[in-house]
Amino acid sequence: MTTKLYNQIMDFGNSVGEYIRMEYEPIYYEEFNTKNLNMFDFIGSYYMGGSNVPDTARYVVELIKMNNRTEH
Repeated sequence: MTTKLYNQIMDFGNSVGEYIRMEYEPIYYEEFNTKNLNMFDFIGSYYMGGSNVPDTARYVVELIKMNNRTEH
């Protein structure tokens, strides 16, 4: 992976995080921030697939919900 691609994915991930902060409950933004680096590949796959920020944010929130259900 080139530095340019890495930076683009990081910028996209930051945009996804900001969207989650604005549109969803605070718990999802907090979860996203604590697991942001672990989600790099997940977010990167949506970025490379041409997904947009709102859709990717929804997928991230769904993933967090699913993970929280399995942890309890």
